[in-house]
Amino acid sequence: MSNFVCADTHFWHDRVIMYERRPWSNLNEMHEDMISRWNSVVNKSDTVYLLGDASLGNKKNTTSIISRLRGNKILIMGNHCMRNSVTWWRDTGFHWVSKYPIMYGSKPCNPTMDVCLSHIPLSNIRKTNMINIHGHLHSNIGSEIYKNAKNTICVSMENINYTPVDLDELIEQIREGMK
Repeated sequence: MSNFVCADTHFWHDRVIMYERRPWSNLNEMHEDMISRWNSVVNKSDTVYLLGDASLGNKKNTTSIISRLRGNKILIMGNHCMRNSVTWWRDTGFHWVSKYPIMYGSKPCNPTMDVCLSHIPLSNIRKTNMINIHGHLHSNIGSEIYKNAKNTICVSMENINYTPVDLDELIEQIREGMK
């Protein structure tokens, strides 16, 4: 069982391809390729933390995508998610949903809870030893606030080759970079 993370899938968002220069010509191509990439690394027993902006589709369309994605899916709601309730998102296939950032322990027996998973990056993160893994910024990761911050990373799909990344390995890489 592994843990994965990604953000900003933006399923059923017809303009995200143009806004973010995603490498597909239409939503169907984007959906099929992103589902394939997701399922190529995630097993049924794995957990995936999706850090917001999962889908802009209606309940039926969103469910049609989420149901095809492997793993136990946890949603940290993003700004585009807030138009629907926690229950709505659970009904589409997420196993657990939070309106707020959550703390993540990289190992089950590790009592240090120093990793925050959020949609919008924490603004004061540079002044702490906490790690913030977030989305929201998409390919605009050069924001002055986060420039050269060694303890934060944006996992919007554009930044991770449209494929969920192993969360525990990512945390270890960030910790190594903080030394």
